Amino acid sequence: MPISHAADTRRSSQAGFTLFELLIALIVMATALTLVGVSLSGRSQGWALQRQSDQLADDLRRVRLLVRGRGEPAVIMIAEDGYRIDMLGVERVWSEGLTARWQRDDGDGFKPAARVFLPPERLAWPALEVELENAAGRRVLRVDPITGRVSDD
Repeated sequence: MPISHAADTRRSSQAGFTLFELLIALIVMATALTLVGVSLSGRSQGWALQRQSDQLADDLRRVRLLVRGRGEPAVIMIAEDGYRIDMLGVERVWSEGLTARWQRDDGDGFKPAARVFLPPERLAWPALEVELENAAGRRVLRVDPITGRVSDD
């Protein structure tokens, strides 16, 4: 049975996608990927804030134990992009986009701090508050002056 040439051309013109259909599919995919990327970017900022906050809290707890255990004072040197605690041998740098505001209260209200002196005497620690903030949010760490315990909001 012979096949006509006209029937073949009709079938081949209907097979596959048109250029317009492919363009629409690419636009939809690009939009979806952009939304996923923006969502993940916000999450990574949140994770960075959580990680840096946890790391600072751990460092403050460790230095508190060492100061009391050794009976030697410690100093936290604060920089715009991080902090250094020589007693622990750590120098931390904040992740990009994160800012920290250190404040201490020696009895006359909270004031910005460029360094924090931690004496070995149990009840002589300054009240300390560190506010960490980035695009994902804000966390505040507080050091109780009596117990030296670190808490966060």
